[in-house]
Amino acid sequence: MVFLESDNTMPMFCLIDSGSAISLIHEEFVNPSMEILPYEFKIRAVTGNELPIRGVGNLQLMKDYGHQVGQSHPFLIANFPRTEFDAIIGNDWLTANEAKIDYEQGGVVTCSSYIP
Repeated sequence: MVFLESDNTMPMFCLIDSGSAISLIHEEFVNPSMEILPYEFKIRAVTGNELPIRGVGNLQLMKDYGHQVGQSHPFLIANFPRTEFDAIIGNDWLTANEAKIDYEQGGVVTCSSYIP
């Protein structure tokens, strides 16, 4: 479970997907005061469904009330059907943060932290 730096009161459940070239966050988790670059287009999910993209925002992930996870990174802001995940951390974020997936413990290791 992680939080956004701008709003550490609402936890997000993230899917770590090294097969995804991009990172996405559901628009519900974006604080209206955050600087967002409007950018409207649609992408096709692996299911074949189109996902409308609303913009791009540089977001900082946090854990445990104030501990940064990796570096601030661009996330596409989308309105996608929410199931168990609120965001997808893709290969772009994993690569930029030199993250390693810990399959045994079920988490992600970056140079600055561990995400269970």
